[in-house]
Amino acid sequence: MKLRKHQDLLWLEEMEKRGGLTLEGQRELKHKQAGLLGEHEFGAIMRQYLPKNWQLLQDIRLKTPSGEIQIDAILVNNLGLTVFEVKNYTADYHYKEGRWQVNGRLKYHDDFLQLERTVGLLSQLLKQNGFKLPIQNYVVYINEEDTVEIDDETLPYLKRAKLRRFIKEAIENCQIAPHQSYERLSNWLVSQHQADDRRLTLKVEEFAKIKKGIYCVNCASFDIEFQRYHAKCCSCHYTESREKAIVRTICDYGILFPYEDLTAIEVGRLIGPIICYSAIYQTLAKYFKRLPHSRKYSNGQLPLNELFSEISFRYNDKHSPNQVPRKSEHSED
Repeated sequence: MKLRKHQDLLWLEEMEKRGGLTLEGQRELKHKQAGLLGEHEFGAIMRQYLPKNWQLLQDIRLKTPSGEIQIDAILVNNLGLTVFEVKNYTADYHYKEGRWQVNGRLKYHDDFLQLERTVGLLSQLLKQNGFKLPIQNYVVYINEEDTVEIDDETLPYLKRAKLRRFIKEAIENCQIAPHQSYERLSNWLVSQHQADDRRLTLKVEEFAKIKKGIYCVNCASFDIEFQRYHAKCCSCHYTESREKAIVRTICDYGILFPYEDLTAIEVGRLIGPIICYSAIYQTLAKYFKRLPHSRKYSNGQLPLNELFSEISFRYNDKHSPNQVPRKSEHSED
C-alpha cells in the first residue's frame, strides 16, 4: 500500500503556507512531518532487503470490536505477522525502570504499552476471522542520530542500524520454517483497511487571518504576476501554467474546507480578486465533477498532484536559468 499524507497533515501544511498556524499548530505540524518521514525511511530500508514475495503493509487502520487501531507497518511472511511501531524522535529520550524521560522530563506516553495494546486487539480480530498465527512486534527508532537510550534489552525494539540484520535473520528463519500461504492473509488485511476520515477544517475566525491569493509552488511567495497563459513568481521567477495554478488552489481550498462543496464564489474568497469569477467558474466546470441540480462541484479533498496525477497541463513549469530547482510535491518537472 502506498504511504500517503493524512488529511490533517495536508491541512496543517496548507495553513502554514498561508500563515495561519498557531505555535501549537506549528509544533503539531513538525511532529507529524517527522512521523511521516520516519515511516517513509523505514519502508525504503525494509524494501531494499525484503524478498519480493514478502508483503510490507504500511499505515493500516483496522476496526476491532474494542476500537480502531492504526498500525505503522505489518510484515507478512510464512513466519506470521510482525507489527512495527515506527518512531522518529529528535529529542533526547531515555527509558529506565519502566519510565520514559524526554530531555530530562517525564514522558507519560509509553511506546511499548501502546504497541502491546495494538497487538492485543489485532490478535483478537484475526482469531475472530479464522487466522491463527504468531505475531511478533517491535518499536523501531528510525532516527539516524540515535536519540533514544533504553536500559532494558529485553524490550522489543530495533534501532535503524539493526534493521538489515533483523531482515537477514528473518530470511534464515523462514527457510527452516514450515511453508504457509500468507497471500490470503495479506489480501484480507488490505481489504479491512479503513481510510482515515478525520478532517480538520478552517473556522471563520481562522479564515479571516490567513493569506488570500495564489502562492508560488516553488517558494510559497504570494507575489505572482498573472499573464494570459502563465503565472510567474516575482520573487524566484518560477513560471507555472496559469490554469494549473488555479486548479492547484481550488484543490487547496478543498483541503482547508474538506466538508464543503466547491463553488466559484467560495473558492474566489480564497483566491481573491487576482483571478476573476468567470475564470474560476470555467476552471471548476472543466476539471471538477458537477453535483446534480446545482452549481456546486465535488470536493476531492486532495492536493493537485494526487487528484489530477494523470493530467498534463498545456504549459510546463519552468525555473529561471540561474535557479536551482527545489523539490516540490506539486511540480511536474
